[in-house]
Amino acid sequence: MMTLLQVMPDEPLISPVTPGAALCRLSEVLGALARQNALSDWVEALRAARNELSGALEQGVPDGLANALRAAQEKLSACYSHVCTLDEAAALCAVAGFPAPGKVAPSARFIGSVDPSTVQVSFTCFGKQVLTSFAFRDAPGATAYWLHEVRYIDNERSEWARLEDPLVESYTPLFARVRLGAGTRHFRIEARNPHTSVISDEFTVEVPSLT
Repeated sequence: MMTLLQVMPDEPLISPVTPGAALCRLSEVLGALARQNALSDWVEALRAARNELSGALEQGVPDGLANALRAAQEKLSACYSHVCTLDEAAALCAVAGFPAPGKVAPSARFIGSVDPSTVQVSFTCFGKQVLTSFAFRDAPGATAYWLHEVRYIDNERSEWARLEDPLVESYTPLFARVRLGAGTRHFRIEARNPHTSVISDEFTVEVPSLT
């Protein structure tokens, strides 16, 4: 007899598709709820799911890891469904990084912006070139991202002197090994889906030099 599995929403913030992403989302959500002193039962349930997934990774048994990942997805999805029933749903979704209530597919025309505070920048060396990687939390409803560089003529921080160019596209919340010159650089990230797009606030990165 075939066992029918619960189909998860196509939203990485609710049902992350890799063990690493699931560990991250479990930690983000339970931490956000704990800081709000909200839903203590769900905090413990998410912590238990995180421990189970971490243990499965340590054991290295493929079937065990698959089951633990599935359990983590189901727990996150159930937590989101519960949060959406509460009077404070909008506020809790915002702090936990969940989509706003009612804004999950099939309401696919909704999209949220990337939060610049979640951007983590790292640098690697390739020969004499510094490569820059940008990792960030998914934007609700997004299926692709563009990294935009913002430049200012003569360093004049005004709208008339402002130029913006898309540099690279990604279907995951990661721009890996981007070649950039050293110095102070300004960026925005455009979140997109087949229906609409929205762009983040500007953020600044100091790209180091090897010399």
